[in-house]
Amino acid sequence: MSLPHDYLLQDAVMTLIAKQPDFAIASHDAVRLLQQEFPQLTTDEVQVPYRASKSHFANRVQWAAAHLKIDGWLLKAPVSGKGSWQFTAKARQGWRQAFPNGDELLAEMMKS
Repeated sequence: MSLPHDYLLQDAVMTLIAKQPDFAIASHDAVRLLQQEFPQLTTDEVQVPYRASKSHFANRVQWAAAHLKIDGWLLKAPVSGKGSWQFTAKARQGWRQAFPNGDELLAEMMKS
């Protein structure tokens, strides 16, 4: 399997949302865009349904976002609610300063 580690997906999700004009994105759009960031993904990982998700990769992205919500970096976007993610005030103030790259995010995850 070539699925990226959770901390890499968390960093990729945050980077993607930071590029959005309103700091929010629909989860299905995030999964689609993030697939392009990880060319090592197999066809099965992005197309075959996995549990309650569209694919194994989509499931992993959802879990990465869930971990970011738990840590206070993301919330459900108030405009569309379910299926959308938005930066929290904490994230807008400086998620990249807190985690300049995925290594710092992994170190933070290992503490909890």
